[in-house]
Parts: sequence; C-alpha cells; structure tokens
Amino acid sequence: MRHVLLLSLSALTIFLSSCATVFTGVRQSVLIESNPPGAEIYVDNRKQGITPSRVTIHKDFDMVSDGGKDLRLVMEGYQENYFMEAKFNPVSIFNLTNILFWAIDAATGSLMRLEKYYIIEMQLEQPASQFSPVNKPNDEDRYDKLKKIKQLLDEGVLTEEEYEREKARILAE
Repeated sequence: MRHVLLLSLSALTIFLSSCATVFTGVRQSVLIESNPPGAEIYVDNRKQGITPSRVTIHKDFDMVSDGGKDLRLVMEGYQENYFMEAKFNPVSIFNLTNILFWAIDAATGSLMRLEKYYIIEMQLEQPASQFSPVNKPNDEDRYDKLKKIKQLLDEGVLTEEEYEREKARILAE
C-alpha cells in the first residue's frame, strides 16, 4: 500500500509539472552591472545587492505577462527604473500539445527566460525645469493670448499662417 501511494504521488508530481518548470526551475541567476558601477539593485522591491553583482531572480506570471522584470537601480543623480527583457524559453517546446503543461510554465514564469548578463547604462536624471516658480508663465495669460489671436483670426485681421505662427510662439513660452 505504501509503495502504491509513493508511486501515485511521484506520478502526480511529474504529471503536474511541465518541462520548462522541471528542467529550468522558477529561479534564475543573472549578473547585473551598471555604468557607473555601485548602484543598489532592487528586484520586486527587494534589495539584491550593489552593482556589479549576481542576483537570483524569481520567475513568476508577471514576467510572462510583462515580457520581463522591472529593475530598480538606485544611485544619486540617476534615473532608477529599468527593465530586463525576457525571451521565450525554448525548453517549453517539450510541452508539445499538453495545454496543462503550457499553463503551468506560464503560471510559474518558466515559459520565459532572462539573459544571463545585463549591463545597464544608467541615465542621468532630467534637469529641473528651466522655469522656476517665479518666472513660470501663467497659464491664464497664455489662454488669454490664445483667445485674443483666435478672435483676430475670426475677424480677418490675421491670416491662417500668422495665427498658427503666433499660436506656436505662445505655446512655446
């Protein structure tokens, strides 16, 4: 009786596990470097280390639906949000026509795989707006100017060309 139970559990485990999940697992080791180095690495909002570093990524359904993993590299003066693109895991082809195995691979994230190595060129943060609160154009003034030139267009004082030129100038202020 005990052998039958053990054999049944083993068969059930194999039946409920698809090829990519069994052969490649639900975790993947990835080397992440940044330029410049020394950025804190966050994956799934968990600190994983400092670049350059090898981190373990947990695969999940979000990796399949989003096409990869969000990566946050934290370093003062640089943008934080980056993306590690995932690719189809060719081992999943062994599922053939078994829809259950495809579903298991999708649910566990094993349907996709990440590259083994990422070099992230970190982007500098955008400089602060050229307009300080003191010299920022007033939207109401802009609206009034647009309204006035539209009225001049309607009255025939301005041509369509002159109107478009003035409108572009006002919006660029």
